Amino acid sequence: MGRVDFIEIAEFCTKRYKELNTSPRDRYVGTLYVAVLEDNQLKCSTTPHVLKDAVKCIMIHERLALAETLWHPYGLLEYIDSEGCVHDSNLGNDFNLTICRWEYDSLKIELSYKENQLFKCGEPFDKNILKIWNLYTTIMNMTSVSEMMLVVDAFEKDERILELERRIEDFKFTNNLLERERDQYKDMLDEIKELVESKK
Repeated sequence: MGRVDFIEIAEFCTKRYKELNTSPRDRYVGTLYVAVLEDNQLKCSTTPHVLKDAVKCIMIHERLALAETLWHPYGLLEYIDSEGCVHDSNLGNDFNLTICRWEYDSLKIELSYKENQLFKCGEPFDKNILKIWNLYTTIMNMTSVSEMMLVVDAFEKDERILELERRIEDFKFTNNLLERERDQYKDMLDEIKELVESKK
């Protein structure tokens, strides 16, 4: 079998998705193309050129649908396996990667095994798909659900720790800026005070 042309397949899938959503109440937003490379690394782009060296592909299609007077986001996740077969969300071996609405107006990607929800991540998908793919590649050969759940629990705790560290860094940065601003105002007030005293 020759090399699979992921670009051609992805362009066909995107065209088909656009054609299915052409009513006045639907608006195509875009497609994120995720190339899965030989070493399970990912490359993301809003154009399919990124699939040139792919061995598998994930496509995240997004659209808006009008409900009464508000536009709501919807999505479809398609997976192209190494043989060029297109699947709606099915990664094989009972694993699914789906896109779903979350809360009022946002989308999330969900990894599940059989009927067990394993992990969800939100937008921006070009950044967060890597997290979910790393988790999937870690657990894809496990057969015990309890073993998977232990790995997922540790993964979620690591993600929370990283998020808290990021927030602490943001807080330190903001605090540092506020301290500098305070010192500048203090210096300005001291200069004004000296000017006022010199005029007396």
